[in-house]
Amino acid sequence: MNEVNALNAVIAENVRRFREQKSWSQEILAGAAEISVRTVQRVEKGEGAGKEALLAIAGALEVSIDDLRTDPRQELAQLFGVAPHEVTPEFIAKKTEETKEKYNIVSLAIVSTADELEAIFDIDAMRFECVSSLEAVRDVAAELEEFLTDLLDISGECGPVHRRKYAKTAFEIVQQVQELGSVVSIGVDRHLLSVAKSEPVPWRSLYVVVAPSDQAKTAVIVERNASVNFRV
Repeated sequence: MNEVNALNAVIAENVRRFREQKSWSQEILAGAAEISVRTVQRVEKGEGAGKEALLAIAGALEVSIDDLRTDPRQELAQLFGVAPHEVTPEFIAKKTEETKEKYNIVSLAIVSTADELEAIFDIDAMRFECVSSLEAVRDVAAELEEFLTDLLDISGECGPVHRRKYAKTAFEIVQQVQELGSVVSIGVDRHLLSVAKSEPVPWRSLYVVVAPSDQAKTAVIVERNASVNFRV
């Protein structure tokens, strides 16, 4: 297979994948891109298309031309240190199972109310991360981390009135983050924690991530049975 045919095959696979992620038919994609159904069919058969048609398809699918031209198997091959031809469905299925055995996936949701921040009073530990490079965002994120850490320290002493008051204050800091074009996402991981030779105990970890609005995090991957550092 020459380079042009190989690229057309990658584009075909990606267009089909992105279209199916939207639950679109070829007809719907053609309508959204304002091109003929025949053009979409040719692209998905690996027959290629002109730059204008590909730009229209990429725009309709809300992806870039580079997204259409990038072989996902190449990225996976680099990640796992194997040759692209080794990234087969069977290989991916095997790696998926291995990942499930080694890691937990914790879902995250963007904080939109003070109520959601009351979760801080019902957890045992917190992991906080700011992935923004803007200094102003990092400053406010540091303020939020410090405030939530303080709440974690006194969580067992707070009654309903104080819990509500502190959650509102924390949300005011979250709103400062939002005003700077970023968001705060949180999620709770509930699992059993083994300590030395004692019986496993229920454990709740809160994950907090500050990120630009267009890069909001929807999940974190947590290693199972990782060591835990206890604060004195």
